Amino acid sequence: MPLLGALAKALRVQLTPPGAELALLGSYPTRAGVTVSEEGALRVAACWIATTLIADEVATLSARIVLRDDVRREPRRPPELRPLWDRPNPDQTLVEWRASTVLSLLLWGAAYIVPTWDRATGALVQLATLHPGRCSLRRLDDGGFEVRYRPAGAGELALRAQRGRRPEVV
Repeated sequence: MPLLGALAKALRVQLTPPGAELALLGSYPTRAGVTVSEEGALRVAACWIATTLIADEVATLSARIVLRDDVRREPRRPPELRPLWDRPNPDQTLVEWRASTVLSLLLWGAAYIVPTWDRATGALVQLATLHPGRCSLRRLDDGGFEVRYRPAGAGELALRAQRGRRPEVV
């Protein structure tokens, strides 16, 4: 806990509420033997500031889509991949979606994205991010993988990414 105090002092922030570092209870043990969850870590102001700062900065970086074999690396905006450069889903802008994906990576070490495809045209329709704390991952025999997602108050959904098929999860 002295590290959090030193970080808070260096950043000139107050842990909110004072002594919040003692309330870090969750499911991931640290090297010091303290168990920390995503929610518990974000109760500490320094952690909140650091993770949201990184996520917001990464989300606002420019990104280019280029064709795999394009040696000139010319940026493209293919209409069949519109969610990658416009609006990924009806609830989030591109920057918000990128920030939530980066937050998942920072706090959980993984981000699970569900692409929705138009069956008639094969175009990408939208991208949604799953809560990593409700997902489990396993490798399939064919080299692909399966993500089992457990939404609150519902059953379980199995999403697969297999070779040679359009992915249900990324």
